[in-house]
Amino acid sequence: MKKHIITRFLHALLGLAVIHQLIISNFMQAPLDGKKENFAFELHETFGLISLGIVVLFWAWTLLRKVDTSFSSLVPWFSSDKRSIVMSDAKAFFSSVLKRDFAKIPIDSALASAVHGLGLLSVLAAASTGAGWFIFEESNKDLAEWFIEAHVLVTTLVWAYLIGHASIAIVHELAGHSTFRRVFPFGR
Repeated sequence: MKKHIITRFLHALLGLAVIHQLIISNFMQAPLDGKKENFAFELHETFGLISLGIVVLFWAWTLLRKVDTSFSSLVPWFSSDKRSIVMSDAKAFFSSVLKRDFAKIPIDSALASAVHGLGLLSVLAAASTGAGWFIFEESNKDLAEWFIEAHVLVTTLVWAYLIGHASIAIVHELAGHSTFRRVFPFGR
């Protein structure tokens, strides 16, 4: 099923924002130990706040939309029935991978939706903790320190998610699922 144009646009925008944030973080100098922040750090701060806005818009869209993946499919953890379906999909997915039978991996499954939800939650957590540090860096050093430690921890999960997400998308593309054309706004 082709995704709604707004979903596709927000997905592409969020993907670019996340990739930008992860890459620029490797070049930034934070204002720590008397060192002055550099331009990369300022970009990271600015685009971090923009990224928070984008991920909040994405979550709002998932609550409002009547098409594409439902909110409860992205966050199935509160329903025993939905968790059971995710676990069943996970078993089938790993069985197909072990057999190298990629054609049997469904493009839209409960597992895929749940993993997308975890990725969106990790990006929301990364952007929120970064914003928390930004807000409290001057007024409450202890709270700012907590936010930055949480931010560093969560962004490790975002790196892992991005690598895994891109890898699985490539596997789906190789299996003939036309993933990139389905998901990105430039696809037909």
